[in-house]
Amino acid sequence: MKLFNNNPSFVRQNEKDVPKPQKHDANLQKNSTLFFQVGLIVALLGAYGLLQLNFKYTEALVSHRGETITEDPYVMDLAFKIYKEPEAKPVEKKATSKPKLLLEPKIVDNNASLPETDNLITEPEPTDTPLDPGSIKVIEIPVDVPPMPVNAVEEAPVFPGCEKVNGREERIKCLSDKINQHIRKKFDSNLGSKLGLDGIQRINVMFTIDTNGNVVGIKALSKHKELDEEAVEVMGKLPKMQPGKQNQKPVKVSYTFPIIFQVHD
Repeated sequence: MKLFNNNPSFVRQNEKDVPKPQKHDANLQKNSTLFFQVGLIVALLGAYGLLQLNFKYTEALVSHRGETITEDPYVMDLAFKIYKEPEAKPVEKKATSKPKLLLEPKIVDNNASLPETDNLITEPEPTDTPLDPGSIKVIEIPVDVPPMPVNAVEEAPVFPGCEKVNGREERIKCLSDKINQHIRKKFDSNLGSKLGLDGIQRINVMFTIDTNGNVVGIKALSKHKELDEEAVEVMGKLPKMQPGKQNQKPVKVSYTFPIIFQVHD
């Protein structure tokens, strides 16, 4: 700053060298802006006009055989049929015939007596007499209950000769002993030798003591049919017993007893 202040001649010289803006230069700047705007409008109008023109474009297609296809391949000439719903046919109503009366009704006077009808169920007439409970009879329908095992029944069957034995377990033991004695007397111990058997033989016998004390449903199972038949015959000769009881009522009792014997040469 001191340098410029000390040299006033230098500042004046610079002021002489700077040219002053003229009026013609300002007009040129204004006209260039106007020309640019006019040119832009003309360009936009030309582009809009080109877009409004219709150009027809055709393309010749060549098939794989070398023939030129002039028709449009995307246009299909097909005949279309308009679908029409089928007309509903009216349902014919069948003429219903009136029911025919097989017997013509007879008109009877109200005072005429009608014949009595047998087996006609009517309500009993109410009475004021009290009902005696003792006169009502209860009919028990028998129910087929499956047999109970002898070890599960409350009172075991009593074999003849075991009536004086007390206790459930003691009666079962007495029953087993009596059946064992019966088999020793009635079973043919020589049957094994006759069949040519040797060694220990076992026959499993099953039967039921019914509510009347009879032995029924006897089955035997062993390796030989002859032994089975002999066991069934022997057990069928058991005497009638006192039936087993459950809740103080006679019930069927199932019993299984093995017959074991040895055949010697």
